[in-house]
Amino acid sequence: MPIRKLPLLLLTLLLAAVAAKADTVTVKLTGVDGASDDGYYIDPYYGTVDGSRTTLWCVDFNHEVWIGDSWTANVTKLTEHNADFINTNLYSKYPTSVEDVYEEIVWLIQNYNQDPVSAQWVIWDLSANTINVHAAGHDKYTDLYNAAVANRENVNTAGWSILTNVNLSQASHWQEFIVTPEPGTFLLLGTGLIGLGAIWRRRKRT
Repeated sequence: MPIRKLPLLLLTLLLAAVAAKADTVTVKLTGVDGASDDGYYIDPYYGTVDGSRTTLWCVDFNHEVWIGDSWTANVTKLTEHNADFINTNLYSKYPTSVEDVYEEIVWLIQNYNQDPVSAQWVIWDLSANTINVHAAGHDKYTDLYNAAVANRENVNTAGWSILTNVNLSQASHWQEFIVTPEPGTFLLLGTGLIGLGAIWRRRKRT
């Protein structure tokens, strides 16, 4: 293949990777980090998205998941508009401000090391629309919540995605998680770049 055609091929692969990203993915929970509070495991969790290993951040207190469970989830990019959040767990709780809440959650994840237990309970209370219910006994709960609200507009959500069980009508559906980077896209891109490397090596041999 002529070298001059490589940039065009790379652009084609990039566009194909984005276009090929499915609206749904298969999620499997494979483990937790071991920390717990009041009988609940604290983020991060670990799992796979379409077979690719990733870190999962639990943003849903009212539902359950067990290690080894596998389910189909809708993918909602955090860079989308409010109407695109209709498949998420929080849409019905915050119909006019759902993006704000997910931005607050991402800020809490990004600043998790300040106090993981307090941050987790703020995230879970946001997911249930019950702010301050679990504030007692969690030292930085109020500070972290206020900081998340104050800083949400500055959060960079590029690449972050929400994974929501496709059957929200179930009484006890699997929990909702947030992941980064976007599931599927970078796996496809990586495969494309590997292919480019192979083409380049073959070209050099001829």
